[in-house]
Amino acid sequence: MAFLIHISFFYQRYYDLPITDFETSDDVAVISRGEYLVYGPGRCADCHGDVTQRAAIARGERVVLSGGFYEDIFLGKIVFPNITPDNTTGIGLLSNGEIARFFRTGVNHRGEYGLPFMNYHRISQDDLIAIISFLRWQKPVSHKVEQHRYNFLGKLAMAYFIHPEKNQPPWPNIEDKKPSVKYGHYLVETLASCRECHTNRSLITGSYLSEFYAGGMPFEHSSEPHLSVTSPSLIPSPETGKIAGFTKQQFISRMQAGQLLTWSPMPWGPYSRMTENDIESIYLYLSTLKASQPPEH
Repeated sequence: MAFLIHISFFYQRYYDLPITDFETSDDVAVISRGEYLVYGPGRCADCHGDVTQRAAIARGERVVLSGGFYEDIFLGKIVFPNITPDNTTGIGLLSNGEIARFFRTGVNHRGEYGLPFMNYHRISQDDLIAIISFLRWQKPVSHKVEQHRYNFLGKLAMAYFIHPEKNQPPWPNIEDKKPSVKYGHYLVETLASCRECHTNRSLITGSYLSEFYAGGMPFEHSSEPHLSVTSPSLIPSPETGKIAGFTKQQFISRMQAGQLLTWSPMPWGPYSRMTENDIESIYLYLSTLKASQPPEH
């Protein structure tokens, strides 16, 4: 009984991780880069967008980031917050360092760690500054969003199985953003986060269960089970690879076309906003993947 009470009321652990503050930028080019990343490869609107604008988000349109969407998963109800600079319901009172720490470690301004929905821990410092600069630049929107509601299994996972990200160095700033394997590697591993869905993972801890990009992650439609899918492999193998046989132009055209299926967990709208340059870079990197690539730890 004591164990059940402990899990029910004292499941949330707190982490005193360092915070390094810094100044955002008012440079138009930096803010524009941040806006592109937020609405493009970073796909922030897919979770943090206006709850009344789901269709617009699916089309890749720019919507207010006032939050309120939620996921009912087997660990509980996960609600995505308002990330406009409102001082009472958004991020207005958070320091740049607190926001940056959340990006880097998953630990929020209260010292809490949540489920690993945002895997942007290694984005370059330049891009992190650009994103936060854009978030500060937005018009504040007052929209109060409820807190997560974990069920008992979710509280158990938070208490014993889910931990902050290991301290990994950020990706070096990318000066040359022309199409290349190197730039594609950066986009795939950080902002686009392709491995997060295209690798089989534990639904409790988020840990990887297969080689990176080999597919196998199940996704269930919340109300229509017949639409549920399993993520395909991105390793360009003729036997299993989804993009095997795609030419560069075919890949670019498919990404720019947006959602063509009745339902897909992939955020086609934001990805369709990506520049041809960035999509080409992603294609170039994915084309270098080999089967039996061991997971990186």
